[in-house]
Amino acid sequence: MPTERFPAKWIPVRVKKTRQDENREPRSDSIGTEMTLVPNQRPLGQRLLWFAALWLGGVGTVTLVSFALRLWIAPK
Repeated sequence: MPTERFPAKWIPVRVKKTRQDENREPRSDSIGTEMTLVPNQRPLGQRLLWFAALWLGGVGTVTLVSFALRLWIAPK
């Protein structure tokens, strides 16, 4: 017994990408425009100092957690 096909009761919402590109409106924000981002205004020394502080903070946190786990798992 063949199955009957019923007409779709919905209309597809998606528009082809080629049509989207044709009707593009100008945008007021910087997304999608040719504007470049503002370069970082901080001096190199300050940026390196922040990098070192954050890196040492991460390494220090890992060291403390591993030391605490070592004492908890295998106390002397």
